[in-house]
Amino acid sequence: MSKVTDAQVKAWKKKYKGVFAIEVPPLYEYDEAELEAAEAKVEAEKLARIEKGNDAKTTKAERKALLATPMPSVNLEAISRVEIEPALTGYFKKPSLETLSAMEAVSKEDPIKSGNVLFNGCWLGGDNDFNFDDEVKIGAIKRLSKVFVPRLGKIKKL
Repeated sequence: MSKVTDAQVKAWKKKYKGVFAIEVPPLYEYDEAELEAAEAKVEAEKLARIEKGNDAKTTKAERKALLATPMPSVNLEAISRVEIEPALTGYFKKPSLETLSAMEAVSKEDPIKSGNVLFNGCWLGGDNDFNFDDEVKIGAIKRLSKVFVPRLGKIKKL
């Protein structure tokens, strides 16, 4: 992990017209034991509901109420999550025309290579996972492709 200081960000902002931070949230995994217990509870509730619906003693109104009530499901917000990957931040500058030109030159033959050209042409620093984790890198490339927005003016005949 490479930490970027406020002074570095300030220097980049002074040197380049546009500097952007791409923040990737942490990657979590649900606590397996809690998730299995919650799933078992929901399955038991569903089975009990089906049995009640099939019971000859259940009235027509009770069956109708059962059908109108949504089936239970696992409330994932109630399950503990374990962080398996930390949050990441990468710093990028706005792509230059040279970077966009180089990207366009390879885009038809190899879209991934084109994305790498964009990434490498804009990368300033940050967490090294951006360079080595393909999923993080592709996510950054997708965000970077939206950074360059041409400003269109109006044409007036004089």
